[in-house]
Amino acid sequence: AVIISSAAFSLAHILNPGFNVFIFLNLTLFGIFAGLYMIAFDDIWGACAIHSIWNFTQGNFYGISVSGTGVNESVFRTKAVSSIKLLSGGDFGIEGSVVTTIVLIAACIPVLLKIKKQNQNHKNIYVELEGDVALNGNGVKWGGEDTELIVIDGKKLATNAATGALTG
Repeated sequence: AVIISSAAFSLAHILNPGFNVFIFLNLTLFGIFAGLYMIAFDDIWGACAIHSIWNFTQGNFYGISVSGTGVNESVFRTKAVSSIKLLSGGDFGIEGSVVTTIVLIAACIPVLLKIKKQNQNHKNIYVELEGDVALNGNGVKWGGEDTELIVIDGKKLATNAATGALTG
């Protein structure tokens, strides 16, 4: 799902001037970073903020072309000192640069490590039930009462669906 949504994010820029295969890969890499960020932090707004700040800063602050849309008024006027498009990103802007590729790969590493750590924290969670157990829409029916089962740090807790009482 992350790869598909990342490719779709990249393809949303396909009509922008200067779009090419390398830029497609960089934008897909940003989409992967954003998708991993949302998984790691369960926060779509953080990913949206990173994207917005990236575009605002490079366009309105530094005066760099944002995704090939050209340069507008900005606080600073930045000019590429290299004519090598792989370094400068050319007309598309810094998103077409190998520097961006390196930054995005580096940004994915700590997010992947956070996801790995979260998965390790959850791998030992299990629940043992005794007595009459049946599934219902809100949780389980356990011992004749409707309950929702909660596990926190390996400790089994149950809440009575009717009263909200917590036992464990």
